[in-house]
Amino acid sequence: MEKIPMGKKFDEIKNQKHKEFILAYIELQNATLAYKKAYPTAKYSTCGQNGAKLLKDTKTAEAIQEIFDDLWNEKKKKSEQRLKIFWHSLMLI
Repeated sequence: MEKIPMGKKFDEIKNQKHKEFILAYIELQNATLAYKKAYPTAKYSTCGQNGAKLLKDTKTAEAIQEIFDDLWNEKKKKSEQRLKIFWHSLMLI
């Protein structure tokens, strides 16, 4: 998996387990599984409820959104660079 860019909002999260949840959510895109990864001893039913609660938490949601936005922008830049190289190579043919 590619390196996840940590943003300012992520740094503002003080609870280490919440940070683990955020990183797991970015990787898995499933709140229940992300909560289970951050809290391995939690019951599965609890993971579903608490994962959903964390997603509704403003700071957590903003941190997740910031990371997704940064990842999207990185992918967009890479795609634009590849297109430039591709079009440049066509010009040389």
